[in-house]
Amino acid sequence: MFEGMCIASIGLPDYDIKGITTWQYDSDEDAVAWIAGYNASAALELPRVAEKLRRDGMDPVVRSDFDVYLEDERLIYVRDSCTAENADAPFFLHLYPDDLDDLPPSRREVRFDSFSFDLLDRGVMVEGGCFTSFDLPDYKIAGFTTGQFVHGEGNLWEGKYRFAAAELPGIVEELRGRGVQPVIRSNFDVYLDEYRLIYFKYPCTTEDAAAPFFVHLYPDDLDDLPPPRREARFDSFSFDMLDQGVMVEGGCFTSFDLPDYKIAGLLTGQFVHGEDNLWENGHSFSAAELPGIVEELRGRGAEPVVRSYFDVYMDNDILIYVRDPCDASDIEAEFFLHVVPSSVDDLPPPRKESGFYNLDFIFETHGSMFGGMCIASAGLPDYKIERIRTGQWDSKQQRNVWKEEFDVVE
Repeated sequence: MFEGMCIASIGLPDYDIKGITTWQYDSDEDAVAWIAGYNASAALELPRVAEKLRRDGMDPVVRSDFDVYLEDERLIYVRDSCTAENADAPFFLHLYPDDLDDLPPSRREVRFDSFSFDLLDRGVMVEGGCFTSFDLPDYKIAGFTTGQFVHGEGNLWEGKYRFAAAELPGIVEELRGRGVQPVIRSNFDVYLDEYRLIYFKYPCTTEDAAAPFFVHLYPDDLDDLPPPRREARFDSFSFDMLDQGVMVEGGCFTSFDLPDYKIAGLLTGQFVHGEDNLWENGHSFSAAELPGIVEELRGRGAEPVVRSYFDVYMDNDILIYVRDPCDASDIEAEFFLHVVPSSVDDLPPPRKESGFYNLDFIFETHGSMFGGMCIASAGLPDYKIERIRTGQWDSKQQRNVWKEEFDVVE
């Protein structure tokens, strides 16, 4: 000790040194009091690179316990206020390639390559901050998941980034610039861009993005569904925002690629396990055509097969529901549609005992409001139909809003 300072030294070997890690260990407490490291190549570079990235206004591609920047072909991990505990847990990195053939054969089944490393393998602790990096391979990467873990306990944190997500802010700006309207307006606006849905919210916080998203797709043809989903009559998907999205400049952007079969409608939103959906809304792909079809039916004097709370027209193999005038309270209740075939053998096995095919639907996935009028449509099966029962069911009051039944005359 010298003038209130504690000073110690140790001689270094005469070979080239790649890095140094040092710490103080309390054997009585079985704990590390402090840890510090020096990586000869990274110590001089990473803090300077991180400072330049911030000065240039670059946002991290991942924000979590560590901010992760994408700089050329490497990831740079930065934590400003860093302790030994923050640096102690190993890092993991899962890389998802564009082409599975770029993976080692042993990794192709799981569809990603996996790496782990300690902070001081290629990083440094300096001036209260932690810095480390990972050099990306030279094959094209679709995205990655990274974080820190504790053996036997799980991940301390994780963050995701998909490279295609970087394009989403520009795509949304372009759509809005040419006046394209969202097909859904809710907590997130949802745009239809060719064969994908793009979700956008501004301003957006991490709380807005935390809940997983769901998408229910209702096909034109039930045979396009996987067999386990045909009884439910829709396909179901869920994803986290950062599975294929990004948070940048105060906005949240994510997307969902639609399958290549023809879709009649969809329902989407965010959910919390065991609780009600945070929000949900639907879109009917055929809704834009319905006013013209109704106008044509009325123009040629077609009569509804049902006159009730909704008038119901039958046009070939489609039922069209019309209420004019109409407001939001008229479409809150679910629509039921029970189709009785001429031959019970036309029903799938699970429906033969009931004797009818269930095609219930909600208005959001099958219709829309136009100029104060509500119009929805539902496709009918292609076998011979004997009778149809339809109406609306108020699940809150456990009663029919309206109910009608009619014979189908060939």
